[in-house]
Amino acid sequence: MTDNRPNAIFNIGSQHGNVSNVAGDMTVYGGQHYTGFPAELIRQELGNLQRAISAMDLDPAVQKKAAALLADADHELSRTGRDAKKVARPIERLAGLLKNIGAIAVSGAALIDPFQRIASWLGPAGQAILHLIT
Repeated sequence: MTDNRPNAIFNIGSQHGNVSNVAGDMTVYGGQHYTGFPAELIRQELGNLQRAISAMDLDPAVQKKAAALLADADHELSRTGRDAKKVARPIERLAGLLKNIGAIAVSGAALIDPFQRIASWLGPAGQAILHLIT
């Protein structure tokens, strides 16, 4: 380097979570925040929703639509570089469908708990789901 700063070599190894690699100085105001969602945990909750929905006495067309929306969510969750908004959309549509037919009101925690956990893990993208189930 030519400006009298020492040459530095960093051997960092592996990095996880929020990693900010910068050249030069970096000033952060308000802290750094990382939002990620655990795909396997969401996938487990999709399974919980599927089991709860299958156990309900719903119209076969509603069962079929619910299964398709869960499959859509799982498909989006499986994508490389997945987007929380795209994962949330079919889950939001599912919550709306189940709310409209009264299934959420009668199911109690069987549907509400998995929806809440998924919405929480999706962060801001999951807010519409929370509004539908409360």
